[in-house]
Amino acid sequence: MRQKKALIQRTCKNCGKIFAVHQYRLNQNPCIFCSHKCMCIYQKEIYAKNRLKKICKGCGKQFSIPPSAAKDGYRKFCSLECRKKYNRIERICQHCGKKFYIMLNEIKRRGNNAGKFCSKKCCDKAKICTIERYCENCGKKFTTWPSQVKHRGAKFCSHHCATSGKNNPMFGRVIQKAETHWNWKGGRTLLRSRIHNSFKYRQWRSDIFVRDNYTCQDCGKRGGYLEAHHLKEFNKIMEENNIQTYEEAMQCEELWNINNGKTLCKDCHNLTKLGKFYPKTGMKARMFQNLFSEN
Repeated sequence: MRQKKALIQRTCKNCGKIFAVHQYRLNQNPCIFCSHKCMCIYQKEIYAKNRLKKICKGCGKQFSIPPSAAKDGYRKFCSLECRKKYNRIERICQHCGKKFYIMLNEIKRRGNNAGKFCSKKCCDKAKICTIERYCENCGKKFTTWPSQVKHRGAKFCSHHCATSGKNNPMFGRVIQKAETHWNWKGGRTLLRSRIHNSFKYRQWRSDIFVRDNYTCQDCGKRGGYLEAHHLKEFNKIMEENNIQTYEEAMQCEELWNINNGKTLCKDCHNLTKLGKFYPKTGMKARMFQNLFSEN
């Protein structure tokens, strides 16, 4: 049988309890304490006896520090809050008059210019040189820049005051609108734009493109920018059917007949516009001349 190792009795240095340990443990550790808990309690008591007592510079409260901290000259304050309060100075903002605190190291680093304003916003406002003026329309007090006074006068507080009443350059003038305008033609342009922007007109163009397989019927070019051409002019249909309103245009069957349209590219469509885009030289000019000579 295996022999048991001899146990040696020891006395705990903290609680005085007798406990047994093996011989090989004494070679590694003196085994002064019976447990880890007793060791921590004993060390805390020794540290508490060796700690030095000091008085906080900020609040005057007594606190203790380890000897290592006293050698280096640290720990003059009991807490971080006391250190901040001791190392700051109370100042008054030169712009808004609000009280604020600034650290001493900031004054040493930045010089006498530090600690004039409580925030960057107040600093920016104080640097801007503004002029106070009174609105000539409503009498309200407002601030502006010297450049605005020099170049524009800065007589009004807002755009509304500058353009209302007698200050408005259009004051007293009769504004010509719709029927009162000298170039009024019965609203035909408005009606034409409404028809071209309607869903029914877009559907008419799409049906023509699908029927012609997105191919120009004159030059055979496929794809690209295409336009739907009226074989019978759009204005003639409007005049013959006496279309005066948008509802009448939607009900006119001749206007939405896909047999009255064909697919053309932009260049070929320009050749059909009665010389508006008439080219004077080149192949397109000859095509245009042949087109009208056949007719």
